[in-house]
Amino acid sequence: MFKIKNGFEYLAYGLILVLFFSKAIPNIILVVLSLWTIIDFKSIKKTKFEFSATIFLVALLVFLSFKSIILGTINYDLKVYKGLLLALWLMFVFKKI
Repeated sequence: MFKIKNGFEYLAYGLILVLFFSKAIPNIILVVLSLWTIIDFKSIKKTKFEFSATIFLVALLVFLSFKSIILGTINYDLKVYKGLLLALWLMFVFKKI
């Protein structure tokens, strides 16, 4: 299989650069980065339990979901959850860098 050394990092930098200029290109690059992360899942460094922003974001997402289910406002809060899930996915993808 054809591999480019540091290709993941170049795509991540490209994503950050084109983020402000286009709507479609960052989505395409994010899909490629996501697929690359799924394929290279074994190479992600697994550390012992540490408190990080990812754990905080997951805890916040679980808390807000539970609260909105109890209060019955899940339909109104859906946009917030979409943004939080996108942030969580970006944290997972960029953990490789």
